[in-house]
Amino acid sequence: MPLWVRFYLKYKPNANIISRQQLIDGCQQNIAICVIGGLTAENVTELAGLPITYVAVVGDIMDLPVDQIAARCQQWQQAFSQWKMPT
Repeated sequence: MPLWVRFYLKYKPNANIISRQQLIDGCQQNIAICVIGGLTAENVTELAGLPITYVAVVGDIMDLPVDQIAARCQQWQQAFSQWKMPT
């Protein structure tokens, strides 16, 4: 069962937001981590190098007009193509 981490949620302004250090500490607990909320193709690189199991993306894609979704998904694909998991 993964631990779900809220990076930032604009639709839930009262949700707890964790610091990068808390995320790093969580990753060291040998549990699956899922980061959700506030992620963009531009800021996801801040998480590169951390042993995150899952990344959930909703608003950065679904809040767009339909004719922009495919291009945004391609930007995400590019961002993840540069993702390097720690060894």
